[in-house]
Formats: sequence, structure tokens, C-alpha cells
Amino acid sequence: MAGFIGQIKRLAHASRRCYPVPTDFETVLCYYNLPLSSLKPHLKDPVNKRCLDPTFYDPVIENTTYLESPPPVLGDELDGRYEKEERAWIPKHFPSFPSKHTYRYTPVELPVRKTQKKREEALADARKGEMALRRIDRAAKITRHKELKETAQRHALAKQRHEAWEGLMKSLLPKRSVGTDASEIADHSTIVDAGAKHARKELPRTSRRVPALAPLDGP
Repeated sequence: MAGFIGQIKRLAHASRRCYPVPTDFETVLCYYNLPLSSLKPHLKDPVNKRCLDPTFYDPVIENTTYLESPPPVLGDELDGRYEKEERAWIPKHFPSFPSKHTYRYTPVELPVRKTQKKREEALADARKGEMALRRIDRAAKITRHKELKETAQRHALAKQRHEAWEGLMKSLLPKRSVGTDASEIADHSTIVDAGAKHARKELPRTSRRVPALAPLDGP
């Protein structure tokens, strides 16, 4: 067999072919004194046909033909199979109709949008948020007022100025608020930081851009 294949390759390469052709096989058979009729017995399968048929063991004993048909995707109220069966002129092998809701108008009751109620709820939420912010602002003012009062108690002159300021605020409050404590004064007062202009300020940012050089005069 090695010599047979080698002779076939030699003939193919001598004819400048990559693969051999049937005439190359016939030439090599004649070279080895093998007629074509000697190949006919090899056309028959030496194995008996009864041995060629495989046998398999089927573990499923029950009838499973119902599994071959796919289950219905839609229910009876949406399946279009009944409408197809009502029309006798439609062939039986045609597929079922889609759901009737795909090509017929189906009235649907849309929920009523309660816009007025939603607006009232949104307004109530906004009022609650505003009241919460006012309470936070009032608590911050009272805390700030207490801090200033504690600071003023350390020096006699500062204490005198603070008491004068409280007396002025009480005189400006409405009559119904006169006689209240310092927390009510803090609600109606505006505390201004007079030393804000002397506080530390941010340094100006220096530009990193290199200034362009001025042109030189003369040639």
C-alpha cells in the first residue's frame, strides 16, 4: 500500500497536480498488474445487513404522542382556534388564528386619574417641607442667640450691649410678644456678623498661563 500511494503521488506531481485524478489510479493498477475487475468483490459490504441495523432500548413504555404537539400558549378566551373552526372553508392544516384582540377592538376601562387629589397631596407635602425648614431655621437662630448671650456674659461691656440690644428688640416686637423669653426674640431678630469683612478671605487664584513675550524693538 505504501508503494501504491507513492506511485500515485509521483504521477500527480509529475503532471503538476496537487491531487491525483482517476487516470492516475488506473495507471498504477496496471503498473502492479491489477485489473479493474479485481475491485468488484470489494464493492460489497463484508458485514451482513442484519448486523448493520442497530437496535436500541426504549425505556419509555407509555404513549407520548401528546408531547409532540406544543401546548397552547393562550387560554380559551384568547385562543383563535375556535374562530378558525367556525369557518368551514379554511383548510384544517392551516395554523390557528391569533387572539381576536389582535385584530378587533376591545374596550378597556381606563382608571380615572385623580389629578385634583394628587395636586392636593403635593401641596400638602410642600407645606410640610416648608414647615420643617422653618423649624430648622428657628432652631439654628435660637442656638446662635444663646451662643452670643453666653459670650457676652464674660465681659461687662459686652453684657451691657447685649442687654441693651435685647431691650430694643422687645420694644420692636408686637404687643402680644412683649414679655417673652430670649427664644422669641431670636425668632424675630436678624443676627449680622459685623466682623465678616475682617474675616479670612480666600486668596486669588494665580493663572498658570505664561504671558506672551513682547516683541523686541528694532531689527
